[in-house]
Amino acid sequence: MRDPRTRMEAARSRREGRARLEAARLRDQVEILDLCAAEQDKLAAAREAYEADPTPETLAAYEQAQRDMYELRGWLRAGAQDAAARAATPAPKPAGREPRARARRTVGSDS
Repeated sequence: MRDPRTRMEAARSRREGRARLEAARLRDQVEILDLCAAEQDKLAAAREAYEADPTPETLAAYEQAQRDMYELRGWLRAGAQDAAARAATPAPKPAGREPRARARRTVGSDS
């Protein structure tokens, strides 16, 4: 029988590994949220600048901020679609052995 200490150490190691993966996932989420917030702030500032002084330059800056936000949202949607597709796709089954060829028996054969 295995030593209970090694089982406990293995379980602790698995928990720590899961915790590290979860921490990395959360860091990625925070980075994406920060990116979204920065882009929204940029869009809001461009909108306010255009509303305060509607010149062709402020309009161009506002439209560029809208395009940037549109591209960011498209990038986020593409990543979400990829993740959803990966989650919906079943894992490939491991290759099994090939079935043996069976000898065919015919009526009237003495084999």
